[in-house]
Amino acid sequence: MLSKRMMRSAAGGSAAALLAAAAALVAVAMPTAHASDSPPTSPPTSAPTLPPTTPATAPPTTAPPTTIPPTSPTAPVTPTPPPPGSTCAVDYHVHQWGTGFTATVTLTTTGQANGWLITWDQPAGTQTVTQAWNATVTKSGTTYAARNLDSNAVIPRGGGTVTFGFKATWSGSNPPPTGFVFNSLACTLN
Repeated sequence: MLSKRMMRSAAGGSAAALLAAAAALVAVAMPTAHASDSPPTSPPTSAPTLPPTTPATAPPTTAPPTTIPPTSPTAPVTPTPPPPGSTCAVDYHVHQWGTGFTATVTLTTTGQANGWLITWDQPAGTQTVTQAWNATVTKSGTTYAARNLDSNAVIPRGGGTVTFGFKATWSGSNPPPTGFVFNSLACTLN
């Protein structure tokens, strides 16, 4: 331990006295060497075991893909044909600009359905659907098909309306569609 005299002279003394006090503190704090701490005098009989080395890997330059957790899949509903004597009518409204447009389709029917499929023909065949709402819209050649979502699959007994829409691009011309069909029932175009 440091003596009180050493501490007093370091506190009020010179830099040399402070260094001496610091050296004394270090000497006190350092453990004493034991015989078992000394290096071996003969070479080891086996090679030292080194930790395994692995090459450094660079961090990824792109983010890993995000996976959306699966939801319990539901099988697509097979559309049921409307009852005999049912009717349907379609309102097709377009808002067009440059080479794009949005369309809102409203089907009114007197029949009921558990699942629906509405098809129509777009004669020019130059449209490409880029987004849809309230339906899944697909295209094959010049024929479009809109299928219900789980949330709007049922049209109750006595009939009702279904409304969906889509955004699309076009080139050349964009004539109005023809031949709307609802679950195998031909519809009139209003």
